Amino acid sequence: MSMPWRTPTDELNASHRRFHQIITPQCERFIADASGKTDDERRAEHFRLTELLMKLILLVDGLVLDLETLKQKRKTLILEAQEMIGKLDACLSFVEEE
Repeated sequence: MSMPWRTPTDELNASHRRFHQIITPQCERFIADASGKTDDERRAEHFRLTELLMKLILLVDGLVLDLETLKQKRKTLILEAQEMIGKLDACLSFVEEE
């Protein structure tokens, strides 16, 4: 079964929803529960979440958008994803220092 073709706008909107509804809650759970995991579990989860965020950034950054409002939405999403990566990295560093 083939996937229906998506426009860049559709892809941006889907990525925006995926970030806010799926990825962000997972990241927030990781940050809240990081100290309750083993080092290996923490590193594996950090890697998985960071990879999700990097793939999202690469996908969104490659979209060709015409309208300035869509370009701004893309820029905001990329900045939010980068900020979340920073939070994940800081959490991992903080827990490892304890």
